[in-house]
Amino acid sequence: MSQFDAFNAQMDALNATLEERAALLVRGLSETAWEMLVNGTPVDTPAYTDTPGVARGNWNFGVGSDDSLFDESRANPHGPVPPIPDVPVIGRDLYLTNHTPYAEVLEYGGYPVPVQKGSWNRLTKSYVVKSVGGYSAQAPAGWVRLAAAQLEPAADAIVTELERQRAL
Repeated sequence: MSQFDAFNAQMDALNATLEERAALLVRGLSETAWEMLVNGTPVDTPAYTDTPGVARGNWNFGVGSDDSLFDESRANPHGPVPPIPDVPVIGRDLYLTNHTPYAEVLEYGGYPVPVQKGSWNRLTKSYVVKSVGGYSAQAPAGWVRLAAAQLEPAADAIVTELERQRAL
């Protein structure tokens, strides 16, 4: 084997290692963002709806394209976060989306101020105000924007862990 061939083999090995580490980083960040978004989604209770957790159950993880599915029966009030697809993610666009019709109101507010009636609680048979200043009482500052702000420290932690593993 010539020096040139040995050098090329070393570079190929280095490129493979870098691609593997980059894939681990992107996957780790994607999984972290996914868990933050799904777990942070406000969930209504059975006292107010027959389908609690519809917004939580309608998060979609798309690789290469946006998954615009919304299905009222995809409720996930407190179950485990669905796994993300095990597909190559490097060099592909990732889409974490929620097409629940009221997801934007949950995130940015928009409930009437003052509240006209409130939400009907079928257990107490009375109206209850569940919003504060036009925002969901469960997530008054939203949760998507909070997850986005927390991703940078999460990325730093993942990089630190990858560096620790490399040092072993």
